[in-house]
Amino acid sequence: MKIESSAQLTRMLLQENTCTGSFGSDVSIRLAGWLESLGFVVESVEVDGIVHLCGSIGPTDAATRLAFVGHYDTVGAGEGWRYPPFGAVEENGILYGRGASDMKSGDAAMIFAAVKLATQGVRSTVFLPGDEETASRGMPALLDRVGEKFDFCICGEPTSKKKLGDCVKVGRRGMVRAQVSLRGQLGHTAYADITPNVAHALPAVITELTKPWDDACYGVATTLSITTISTDSTALNVIPSVVSFKFDMRFAPNRSIEEMQGEIIARLDAAGVAYEVEWQKGTRPYVTGVNAEPTSPQGKLITVTQSVIEEMLGITPILSCDGGTSDARFVAWQGVPTIEFGVPHGNMHGTDEFVEVRNIELLERVYVGIGERLLSSKQ
Repeated sequence: MKIESSAQLTRMLLQENTCTGSFGSDVSIRLAGWLESLGFVVESVEVDGIVHLCGSIGPTDAATRLAFVGHYDTVGAGEGWRYPPFGAVEENGILYGRGASDMKSGDAAMIFAAVKLATQGVRSTVFLPGDEETASRGMPALLDRVGEKFDFCICGEPTSKKKLGDCVKVGRRGMVRAQVSLRGQLGHTAYADITPNVAHALPAVITELTKPWDDACYGVATTLSITTISTDSTALNVIPSVVSFKFDMRFAPNRSIEEMQGEIIARLDAAGVAYEVEWQKGTRPYVTGVNAEPTSPQGKLITVTQSVIEEMLGITPILSCDGGTSDARFVAWQGVPTIEFGVPHGNMHGTDEFVEVRNIELLERVYVGIGERLLSSKQ
């Protein structure tokens, strides 16, 4: 089958069940075949049983080299859909399916933009890892496999909020996840006057941890969310000796993992309760350089992106670092100027996830416009 447009490719991608834990290597084989049919040289790497792909297209001696970052995995479909989650049903110009906005439409737009930019002398590599929603081990493995140096990076995550073009990500917050265990002693609830209940200290600890951090930067601030709470009590009349909770912190992009861990410890100390902390995951942030000189690579990418969006879509995007993490961070950490721009949220991760069909090819046009403008600035 000849693939003729990014909208058609989006429909094909939506018919593939690529929910976490639900797909095998047959999906990556089909995806690789589609890329090859469009002229890409495809490479793959397997990590933890998942095949991750990337495709390169354009002259090897190109003056401008772009990294396009996507992912083909999605979260689970869940229940309660009006439309089949893998049916790629279109109604009134709206395309429904798991991954419609996050981020198979972005994948398709980047792929077709890379094809068109190749004819103008731009070399692009489109990265399609299969574990972005979980471990994110595929993207660094693909970067190692490719071994190319890139001038700029564009990630097609769904960054727009209400209208295509209203928001561009110029970075992402960092993340710290941990489990905290408050220590007390077992006892009988009938003798609560004898055995202090460590569970009763929990509100004060949570209040201390979730106080405002007063560190807003690039439009976002640090937040800490308690996600699970448990005790070691074995019966309703047993006072627990341990109360544990987990939290997910997203911290402002001008701060470090070590700095945030130190502040968490200080807040726990201030609560005055015996505790232990088990650090579970930390991801450092990135910022592409909002205040960079316009003539610098970072400043050039932001300026070009804003101007192309204004000219093509008639809207001035806000620059933000909000939302979760993305695999674009692995390219940005190499010192490559990076922006993230994609379709509106479209109920991503929810039921009846959707994308406006017209936005898919508009997004592709914006990517092409950015690539052309970056190329012309080097000539």
